[in-house]
Amino acid sequence: MEISVFIDKLLSFPTGFFFVPFSIIFFIMLIDMVFDFVGEIFDGFDGLDFDDATGGSLLLPPILSKVPLPMALCLTFFIGTIISFYVSEFIPALPSIANWIIGAVQLLATAFLSLHIAAIVFKPIAPLFDQSKSFATVVYVGLTGRVHSPEVNASSGEVMVKDKGTEFLLEAFHEGEEPLRYGDEIVIVAEDLEKKRYEVIKV
Repeated sequence: MEISVFIDKLLSFPTGFFFVPFSIIFFIMLIDMVFDFVGEIFDGFDGLDFDDATGGSLLLPPILSKVPLPMALCLTFFIGTIISFYVSEFIPALPSIANWIIGAVQLLATAFLSLHIAAIVFKPIAPLFDQSKSFATVVYVGLTGRVHSPEVNASSGEVMVKDKGTEFLLEAFHEGEEPLRYGDEIVIVAEDLEKKRYEVIKV
């Protein structure tokens, strides 16, 4: 099959109903990944926020309502494209009106199947997107640890603290006259929310 014929079939009714949205959502997700990557390099930069939307308000199978909406729609439209494309290959050429009627029935049936197949695919990993089961926020104020950098002064430094067996490396500062040295035992007394660092004092 030539590429031009293949593209024409993808864009024809009803396959195009699934292929076009799939292409658009997939392209937007790629752009979002680029912005996320740039945001990791340039701290605070976030051109798009396409990850947190979920399908909880839509008439989707329960599993799909628990995963990010772009992922749910992208997979659903992708599956719909495959099903519709191959079903259309086996449907003979019919008069225009009959072709539209069969296409409409095919569209509805494919949409139904696609949603439920996508739900089956997402079922094993759906708990990973459950906000209620996400890791609890650690409160660092009050934790003890040791200085990890050569020193901690009023402008910079790093400390290593432990909470429930897990070690955390944190940005820290110390307002005292003498800087804290590597290995000194410390306790976190306050958090600087603006600069995302913690004030520590020597134990």
